[in-house]
Amino acid sequence: MAGIYAILAAAGSGTRFDATSGGTKKQFLQLQGRPIYQWPLKVFCHHKKIDKVILVVPEDSLEQVKNEIADLDLKKQVFVIPGGASRQESVR
Repeated sequence: MAGIYAILAAAGSGTRFDATSGGTKKQFLQLQGRPIYQWPLKVFCHHKKIDKVILVVPEDSLEQVKNEIADLDLKKQVFVIPGGASRQESVR
């Protein structure tokens, strides 16, 4: 597992986020036609110094996210894993 990995922590519950989202978690809100988490994901996947990306998402969204990114033109291997109870646990 040598190389440079980027960790995208997108497993938050959005408790500090304004509740006007209708119950949608912040990372899944649409920004210019795609979920917010996909913007940094694409940047990481096209960065020449990053070898692989670990995408940390809510456990109940694993399959949804795997399906959503399957059709993206990502240049790197992406590991989609469940997050923990806090950001610290998710990154650990």
